[in-house]
Amino acid sequence: MMAWQPSCFTFAELDFIIEDDAKLSKGERDANKDAREAKMELYQLDYVLHEPHQDQGWLYMAEIPELPGCRAWGESADEALTELSKVAKQFILSYKDRGKTLPTGIALSETGRGRISVAV
Repeated sequence: MMAWQPSCFTFAELDFIIEDDAKLSKGERDANKDAREAKMELYQLDYVLHEPHQDQGWLYMAEIPELPGCRAWGESADEALTELSKVAKQFILSYKDRGKTLPTGIALSETGRGRISVAV
């Protein structure tokens, strides 16, 4: 059985997150977190799920094209998509915490409705 690979950011995105987080005081980071938790928003994100391939260590890989570098791997499609959801949340929070505009392909769900893919 292959070892699970954690979700990852691109080096450029990770450097951006680490550098900006270092500029914020603990109080500012806590205030950002409190503000986010007070107003939960639901986003609709299109993703691509890639079948296991030798280049990916025979793991499923899921990515959100509108968020460059937002991808995750898993031994099953469900695991890859679960991890992708966690990574996407961190990407969006990173954009919002820094006052950056989300890419145009990221849609805020006005109705609380969306789509889900189910493999049977």
